[in-house]
Amino acid sequence: MQLLTIQNWCLSENGLSALRRAAVLLLLVGCSYQLARLSWQLLPASQTTAPASVSTNIPATPGDQQESQQRLAAIREAALFGIDVQPQDRGTTAAPKSRLNAQLTGIMASNIASRSIAIIARNGQQQSYAIGDVIQGTDARITEIFPDRIIITRQQQDEALFLDENAATAPPAAAPAPGNITGLRQQIMKNPAQLQDYLSITPVMENNQLQGYRLNPGRNPEIFGQSGLQANDLAISINGLDLRDKGDAVQAMQQLAHQAEMNITVLRNGAEQDIYINLAQP
Repeated sequence: MQLLTIQNWCLSENGLSALRRAAVLLLLVGCSYQLARLSWQLLPASQTTAPASVSTNIPATPGDQQESQQRLAAIREAALFGIDVQPQDRGTTAAPKSRLNAQLTGIMASNIASRSIAIIARNGQQQSYAIGDVIQGTDARITEIFPDRIIITRQQQDEALFLDENAATAPPAAAPAPGNITGLRQQIMKNPAQLQDYLSITPVMENNQLQGYRLNPGRNPEIFGQSGLQANDLAISINGLDLRDKGDAVQAMQQLAHQAEMNITVLRNGAEQDIYINLAQP
């Protein structure tokens, strides 16, 4: 498909106010992070092969495949983005920080506990787990999933595995100043629920194939429009990485935390359009 337009949209002091510029950056970074994360979860393992640096283990037995499909369906139905989910805490708030050799890299929390998903990396492999699952290669069973942490049980003891490894000891972080781009990026990646006012993301499927992600404004359409996006844009790639490909989607998610520049490619009225932003601008 012919690329008709490349929109170099660099935010500057002469354009938006500092506060509005911060909101737009928050929107774009959050949009990219969520697209990459959602792509990774929705695509079946048979479609693509993940890069060597990240391996996802999907069981091959028919029963497990059926369970995997049910889990993916639950993810689609759980309204994961834009809802601040607060699951019931059964008294494990004070569970000590776990020393398990594993990293909690993502959480998809639902108000229906059985639909919550935790993404855990261990020994170079990342897998998704539900409540009741045992983390591969360990004796740790997941008993609760919260927006910022999970509770695991090891040797009959509750332990907490945090999304942010410093969350167990660090005081709550103050909201970053409008001009603090690094702070904004970290904030939105820790709390994707902030996107609910700005953005709606819907996967588009055709013949069981992912075509991209439909983007629409949230309750604050002004910010959405200023980002360079338009209603019904279909996002297909970030920084040249195809969101419809599992391996590329994983790479996109890994790279977003360190990118100085971002380019979101969307299909608009049948033509590709690039929306560019320089995250390193002061």
